[in-house]
Amino acid sequence: MKAVFFEKYGGTEVLKYGEFPTPKPLKGEALVRVKACGLNHLDIWLRKGTQKVSLPHIVGSDVSGVIAEINGKSNFKIGDEVVINPEQACGTCERCQKGKSCGMVNLLARQTKGVMLNTFVYLWSRFIQNQKSCHL
Repeated sequence: MKAVFFEKYGGTEVLKYGEFPTPKPLKGEALVRVKACGLNHLDIWLRKGTQKVSLPHIVGSDVSGVIAEINGKSNFKIGDEVVINPEQACGTCERCQKGKSCGMVNLLARQTKGVMLNTFVYLWSRFIQNQKSCHL
């Protein structure tokens, strides 16, 4: 699959476009074909090295797309249009235990490779069904 990534920290000159292996979804994950992806301030910070990530790193954390493959039982089905919630709650902090937003939130682009590519794999529990009034 094609992806936008960087192999060293720096300015926009370090961004590259190239091939990465297509991932296979593990149990509880789905493969999504990307329809739209954006960059935000986190991507700039990561590229500049303000926050360290493993390299090479694929950019992007804001994404929508179409489910192409699902591993495990899910309320989603192949062909569903989804938007991804890029926050990964820890599930163990006091706020999570009370059902509130996570106090130790990890963002998709910081914890995993980003999403500026043709397809990506992510936890389907973090998907939001796209409304038909919002076209991809």
